[in-house]
Amino acid sequence: MKEVGGVAPFLVPFLKMACVYFLLDLPNQPLVTKAFVKALPILSLVWLVCLQGVGLGRPSSDFITYNRRILCGLLFCCLGDVALVWQEKEFYFVLGMVAFACAHVCYIIAFGIHPFGLKELIPCLLVCVLVLSAVIPCIASGVLVWAVPVYVVLVACMAWRSLARFTLRGDIPWRKIFSAVGAFLFATSDLILGLNKFCLTVPFEHELVMVTYYSGQLCIALSVINSHLHGSHDSPLATPNGSLATPPSQNLHSSVPALRRRGDQHNLDCTNL
Repeated sequence: MKEVGGVAPFLVPFLKMACVYFLLDLPNQPLVTKAFVKALPILSLVWLVCLQGVGLGRPSSDFITYNRRILCGLLFCCLGDVALVWQEKEFYFVLGMVAFACAHVCYIIAFGIHPFGLKELIPCLLVCVLVLSAVIPCIASGVLVWAVPVYVVLVACMAWRSLARFTLRGDIPWRKIFSAVGAFLFATSDLILGLNKFCLTVPFEHELVMVTYYSGQLCIALSVINSHLHGSHDSPLATPNGSLATPPSQNLHSSVPALRRRGDQHNLDCTNL
C-alpha cells in the first residue's frame, strides 16, 4: 500500500480542483466557466495517469495498455462533463451520454474479459433490469428511448468486469479494489442522474452525483498506480504464478558464501593429505 502513499502528493491538484468546482459552482456563473472548472478535476487525474506511464514512444506492455485505456476513459469523461453543462438541450445531453458511454467501453476493455465471472454477472444483470424497468416508462419518446437502455447495459457491463477482476491472479489486490469501488461509484452517479432526470426529484441530486462521480474517477485512476510492479505478469521479475522472482544479483550474492565454504573444505582436505 506504500505505493499509494507515495503518490498522495500528486492527488493534491485533484483535491484542489474539486474544491474549486464546488466553491465556484454558482447559478450566476457563465456556462463556459462552469464547463472549464468542471473538467479540471478529471484533467488532474489524466495528469496522474500520464505520470504513471502511458508508453509514448516505447513498446507496449500489459500495464502500459491498461494505463492507456484508463487514460482514454478519463478523456471521454472530460468531454461528457463539458457536454452535460448544457444538458437542458437534448442534443448536448445525448452527446454527453455518448461520451460517457465511450468512457465505459474504455474501462470495460481495460478491466478485461477474463475470467468470465458468472457469479458477478448475475447481480449486475438484476440491477440492470430493475433500473430499466424503472426508467424506460418515464421516457416519452425520441432517441433516448433506445439510447438509455444501451447506456444502462454498458454501465452494468463495466460494473461486472470490475468485479470479475477479483478472481485474476498476478495482480495487487488493492488495485482491483480501487477499480471495483470506482466502477461502483461511477455507476451510482449515473443512476442518481438518470432517476432525477427521468423519474423523480432526488434531494441534493447535484451534490450526490458529483461527489460519487469524482470519487469514482479518482478510484479508477488510482488503479493504475505502479501497475507494473509487485506481482504483475509483465514484471521482469515475475514468475508464472504472479509472485516476484529473486533477482539474479541476489542469487549471485547468496552463492558467494557457499563457494567460499567449498574452497575452505577443499584446502582442508589438501592439508590432511
